[in-house]
Amino acid sequence: MKFSWHGHACVQLQTLDGTKIIIDPFINGNPYSDLDVESVVADYIILTHGHEDHVGDALAIARNNEATIIAVVELADHLASIDVKTHGMNIGGSFSFPFGTVKLTPAIHSSSYDGDYMGLAAGVIVNDTSATIYHAGDTALFTDMSLIGPVTICAFTNW
Repeated sequence: MKFSWHGHACVQLQTLDGTKIIIDPFINGNPYSDLDVESVVADYIILTHGHEDHVGDALAIARNNEATIIAVVELADHLASIDVKTHGMNIGGSFSFPFGTVKLTPAIHSSSYDGDYMGLAAGVIVNDTSATIYHAGDTALFTDMSLIGPVTICAFTNW
């Protein structure tokens, strides 16, 4: 799996089968991002929670690529009402996609979008046959993190 960090919490993955995933695509307004929203190619977008610095440019990328947004159910349902494809999940749940497995983990943080509650914040584990990536989202450290793993790469939000 290919892994690229683009500042703050924005990470791009390319799985072994060529699937392109972007996690927390906060690009415009992110002083560390080297991406242009219009040139991002994505099959899937994963959001750890609803804050603007994580949802960021997800809607534009989803529309430009006809990509599916994967997020907690409340956030996914809200974004689906804005007419983008979504796949809602719950903390602790996993789903097998054509490229591999996505599992949502707990995160200790709030989650709102446009002032409305958008479900729990999450971390995410993406696994294909070549690697396991853990993206913690925005979270405090907690002892149950020791149960996540083993992982190939662990990504934490950085300002």
